[in-house]
Amino acid sequence: MKAGKLPENILLRSVIKPVHKTETGNMISSAGVGEDCAVFMSENDTNTVTSINTTVLVNDGMPTVSLLGAINSVAAGGAKPRAALISLVLPVSSNERCLKDIMNELIGAAKMLGVDIAGGHTESSKSVQNPILTITAIGERAKASSIRKARPGDTLLVTKDIGLAGSYIIARNQRQKLLDRYPASFIDEALLTKNHLSVVPEAAVAASSGDIAMHDASHGGIYTAMWEMAEAAGAGLDIELERIPIRQQTVEICDYLDLNPYELLAGGSLLIATKDSQKVIDELSRAGVDAVAVGRFTEGSDRIIRNGEETRFLEPFRGDNVIL
Repeated sequence: MKAGKLPENILLRSVIKPVHKTETGNMISSAGVGEDCAVFMSENDTNTVTSINTTVLVNDGMPTVSLLGAINSVAAGGAKPRAALISLVLPVSSNERCLKDIMNELIGAAKMLGVDIAGGHTESSKSVQNPILTITAIGERAKASSIRKARPGDTLLVTKDIGLAGSYIIARNQRQKLLDRYPASFIDEALLTKNHLSVVPEAAVAASSGDIAMHDASHGGIYTAMWEMAEAAGAGLDIELERIPIRQQTVEICDYLDLNPYELLAGGSLLIATKDSQKVIDELSRAGVDAVAVGRFTEGSDRIIRNGEETRFLEPFRGDNVIL
């Protein structure tokens, strides 16, 4: 298998379908392709929402992005994130300084997000070459929540800019190479995308705006996120490429490193499906979050990207430009 996130066909065949056969009936919905989190029944007026994210720590900045990925998925499920559980497996060659660096980064990210680190597990193993970090995020969602799947006829909105997480990871780990072409201020600005990687604020605003669906972008870039959201809905897509929001800085970095920005790690963007797009855009704007309508969900299964006169089909996940 290729490194990174598994292809959708293998994930469905060998993981999701077998797991669904063992469900006990305690879940309202389970996580899957295009479904960010699982929702469990409870006896009070809220339900418990969980999501998990596993990352092989091969680059600086990955602990932050990993925690944000799990928390963002809970927020995209319409929940208020409350806590995270951490499991960390270190190579036996690691020292305590490595452990402290990872934990300090996670503690800082958790503080930024306003969530507690509620516990977890740490160990070292001869079987791993790089630290393996698993984050389980936990949140609460009102039982009366109107969060749903996307439907044909919905408009698809994208918040902020795509490729934020990928730009941040590249800026942290490829600084010297980037300095061959760009000034230090250019790279420092890319590092500031760290402050925009959480989708918790916009997810809360969107969830309060009414009947919507949400999906946080992450592995495989914005193209994969769009595909997954449509796949979960059993719907098609008609997207205008030129409407997808992207920073010129991200375009230039990807051009220099020969990467596709639309397949770049996309944490920091939230996808929202809604019938009343202008209402959601206006409410997000009042909260200081930009959102753009990039296309619509359609009947059938065709998922297309239009770029002027050119048309191409979206495809399932093929791999990350920045592996996490």
